[in-house]
Amino acid sequence: MATDGRYAYSPVSDRRVIYIDVNPDRDPTPGLHALDLMTCEIVRSASPPDDAYEGKQGCSHANSAGAAAIPRVVFAGGLDGHIRAYAADDRRILWDFDTTGVTETSIGVPGLGGAIDGPGPVLAGGMLFTNNGYSLFRQMPGSLLLAFGLR
Repeated sequence: MATDGRYAYSPVSDRRVIYIDVNPDRDPTPGLHALDLMTCEIVRSASPPDDAYEGKQGCSHANSAGAAAIPRVVFAGGLDGHIRAYAADDRRILWDFDTTGVTETSIGVPGLGGAIDGPGPVLAGGMLFTNNGYSLFRQMPGSLLLAFGLR
């Protein structure tokens, strides 16, 4: 979870897999949600685009890794293997990077991208860092630590 002082940004992993339906009257709500800290109401929500996960083995339409926030932008990784920057005011996607597939690493060996789960992205020194690949629950495996910066 991340906050900008007014809103708390929470990824939700309501995967479309039901083990035990403890809340049958509620539809799953995977995605990123903004909770107004003054009113305790969910004020905005965004889900990953449907086409980002279709046809990928071990992929889900959920955000279960933590989020990170800077002024006006919230970063969240998804089980679909994408790391996205969302506009804090209206949840539109500002930037989207698909980490799945084979990538040449900084030491010249291939690395495999996959689901983003567990700890969220880290913002430090003008860089965005995210883990990648999480196969514990039959999600997309991978083996990358990705670092992004501005050019």
